Amino acid sequence: MKVAEINETNYMLYEPSIDTYYYRVILLAFVITWVLAEVVASALFNFFLYDIYNKQTFYVKGELKSGISSIIHSIVVTTGCFYCLYTDDVISEDPVWGHSPIVSVDMAIVVGYLTADVIIINTYYSDSKEYKFFMLHHLFSVIAYMYSMTYHVCEFFSNFRLLAEFSTPFVNLRRIFEIMEFKKTGAAYVTNGWAMALSFFLCRIAVIPYYYAKIYQIYGTPLFLSSGFTQYVLIIPSIALDLINVFWFYKIVRGALKVISAQSKEKLQNDKKKA
Repeated sequence: MKVAEINETNYMLYEPSIDTYYYRVILLAFVITWVLAEVVASALFNFFLYDIYNKQTFYVKGELKSGISSIIHSIVVTTGCFYCLYTDDVISEDPVWGHSPIVSVDMAIVVGYLTADVIIINTYYSDSKEYKFFMLHHLFSVIAYMYSMTYHVCEFFSNFRLLAEFSTPFVNLRRIFEIMEFKKTGAAYVTNGWAMALSFFLCRIAVIPYYYAKIYQIYGTPLFLSSGFTQYVLIIPSIALDLINVFWFYKIVRGALKVISAQSKEKLQNDKKKA
């Protein structure tokens, strides 16, 4: 990292060096994601759920395969995220320029996964109602993580945003259960639904005030101003992603209310039969 200039406000504007070392991890994550979706997931569904899987449309098969790769990706990334969150003092003490190799690897995995997922989405379900939101979510995520990983800047905030992946397995399981025709008032479906709603709220919605409070703490300081263009990369994609998450959480709550309503009606009907 070299000093590019010292301006009139008496802070140093840094011109960070470009680090392409983790790009190889992006390529590896891309290939693994593609193999997981197109080879491993397809083989698993054909072996264990042949009849149900093969009666699905091309679109739905894509959802199922994408869901499996997404679950595995989120488990790997979340593990690294929590580990760094509680053990890495470097990025905590210097949220702007602190560097963690584990966080960089995590971001590279995310970029590789998202790039492969964009191809999968466009191959299987580009006509989905959620298509635009998926594309926007992936676009803003790739931009932010690529920048943070390449210049080793704002890795604390990048790692904090990766907390969102903790809710992803439950989101994917809900869709898999739905396609596999699990009873919506059944124990597995309902338990996963509550886990999805709770984890989504805690890791994507409840953390929003804390996240922006941390940005506010450093906003306008010499440390933050020294990051230059990074200020915009940090804030703009974050706002976009949070708006999308709020919209998705609204849909989760609406779905949960429907399930609760269905459970109440089923219980009422059962009580009438017993009477």
